[in-house]
Amino acid sequence: MFDAIHDIAAGFRKVVQAFSYPGEIVSVSSEIEKLEESAGLLPGTLLLAWTLLDSETSFYLPETESPSQQFLRELTFAKWSPLEEARFVFLPLASSEEEKVSVFKNVSTGDLIDPHLGAMIILEVESFTGDTYRLTGPGMKVAKEREIPLHETFVKQRQENNSDYPKGFDLLLLDKQGQLMALPRTTKMERIS
Repeated sequence: MFDAIHDIAAGFRKVVQAFSYPGEIVSVSSEIEKLEESAGLLPGTLLLAWTLLDSETSFYLPETESPSQQFLRELTFAKWSPLEEARFVFLPLASSEEEKVSVFKNVSTGDLIDPHLGAMIILEVESFTGDTYRLTGPGMKVAKEREIPLHETFVKQRQENNSDYPKGFDLLLLDKQGQLMALPRTTKMERIS
């Protein structure tokens, strides 16, 4: 049975670990094995929603008044906001390429006075296979080469949005097996194959 205190706390620690070590895969599979897919969202996404959202935070899902959106509001008491104002943006596996492009182009990146207002995108992916990128930045002593399941269009848009540091958005990738990979706004990505 899912333990709303211990499993959520463990999930939070895993998110912190993922952001502390960008590009490393961190597993939340033991926490999510007790959850089922609900309202079109992966069990890992539900854990992240419980971990990150509360009545003081806002979130965005591409579908207006969708079962997923209603479910997250009821689960966490967080409020839905337009994309440009949302602190957390959820892109389910079923999101269209057009929805993803729109999110990456229009997501909040904060401003120079309040860069912390930049959003975090939680992107569901099939698996961690794709083009290979060289990652550099804070949290990495040496460059890392990782397969990242992002189309180059999204990588270029991410680099454009994050080019005016400290403004930008953070990206958290989550696959069906409950594996996380964080790409903070400070992580640079260079495609190598």
